Amino acid sequence: MNIFIMRHGQAEIFARSDEERALAEIGKAQVTEQGKWLLSQGIKFDKVLVSPYQRTRDTFAVINSVYQNTLSNKMEIDKNLTPLGNSTQVVDYLEVLNNDDMHNILIISHIPLVGELVTDLSQNSGYHCFEPATLVGINWDGKNGNVFTKHICA
Repeated sequence: MNIFIMRHGQAEIFARSDEERALAEIGKAQVTEQGKWLLSQGIKFDKVLVSPYQRTRDTFAVINSVYQNTLSNKMEIDKNLTPLGNSTQVVDYLEVLNNDDMHNILIISHIPLVGELVTDLSQNSGYHCFEPATLVGINWDGKNGNVFTKHICA
């Protein structure tokens, strides 16, 4: 299974709460670039897991738009994908998806969780610093994984 872990695009600085911070215009541009790159690679997602926070839902909306709204029925909000979410629970769910013969999964989340997921899935601890909209691809067999791509917005 290929797991693509993406940090949301750059968000607005101020909102009533952290959960309500939306994507800034630059964040929308970053995410559009990433969506176009994913599409150019011919990647078709079986499932998209998204944090319940506004900026990650906005990130999904932009990616979905680039994919001509073909991802709407593949999106699932996962409360474990918040900034301080539990990476062990996320990995447990990925095991279920792997057993269900899913091939390409996109996860849209936050720091520090995105770095923790890369570490847990690939035993590679070099990904604790994700710039906004950074995307890391991991080929994972249910036990071990290898990072095969890291794509950062220009």
